[in-house]
Amino acid sequence: MQSSSVWKNRLALVSGGTSGLGKYLVLELARQNCRLAIVGRDVERLESTRSEAFAAGAASVDVYSLDVTRIDRKGEAVFKLPAEGKTSLSNNLSSQDECRRLHDFLLRERCDLLINAVGRSDRGSLQNLSCENVRELFEINVLSSLSMAQMCWDSLCRGSGTIVNIASLAGLVAGPNMGGYSIAKHGLVAMHRQWRTESVGSGVHFLLVCPGPIDRPDSDERYSQLTAQRGLDANSAKPGGGVRLKRLDPLSLSRRILSAVDSKELELVLPSKARWLAALTPLWPSWADRLLRNSMRGR
Repeated sequence: MQSSSVWKNRLALVSGGTSGLGKYLVLELARQNCRLAIVGRDVERLESTRSEAFAAGAASVDVYSLDVTRIDRKGEAVFKLPAEGKTSLSNNLSSQDECRRLHDFLLRERCDLLINAVGRSDRGSLQNLSCENVRELFEINVLSSLSMAQMCWDSLCRGSGTIVNIASLAGLVAGPNMGGYSIAKHGLVAMHRQWRTESVGSGVHFLLVCPGPIDRPDSDERYSQLTAQRGLDANSAKPGGGVRLKRLDPLSLSRRILSAVDSKELELVLPSKARWLAALTPLWPSWADRLLRNSMRGR
């Protein structure tokens, strides 16, 4: 299949672009000869992804090693205290340097696309959920996207760019035993929609992506240890917490997302049959709950 060239020589910044769906999006953009800026925490993964992106055809690749949960609205790094209570001066200074480098880059450039793909799932019952765990998931799944949008805003306005927030079907339909994940993803959906309504006239477009379970090699074992530790049944470890949904191919999904950006769609919910459950939940919650329970039987 020959790749499109819609993104040739246009600038896309991908936060969380070194693994998972974020990396698939980076490489698909690279195949379209896009100019890329990739933000992630792990320097080795960043360098590896940079090499893969160049090999795939990227016009240019800049990488930034940042913890995006520790950036304030002015685009400056927030000092982080390690668990033992001692400030790691070298890490904090490095974060400040990387923030300034990205900030200066965005002052010079017109950003066409920001993809917020940072996120982390969870498993657990609400009865046993710790507030600290929810705070951490909220920082990762919500505040990271807020910080990046704020940091890139002026550059996106100059380019009449698009912000893509990767949420989840769990941000529309709360399944059982998903720990703080559904809470955080519902927060991301709300934040995205508020951004969209507040930004009319800015020229910036917003696309919300709410995918169901995404296929990956470790899909069936990824949460087995966590669910065992938290006393949950084995079905809870499965993709989607055990809900029967077809797993999405990440390559096809990445192409579908970029197509939705190009056609200025507002919200993308996949698989398509999940849209009905998402729409039914606020309209007829008792029936939606029944459908959700039925979809988990026999797993």
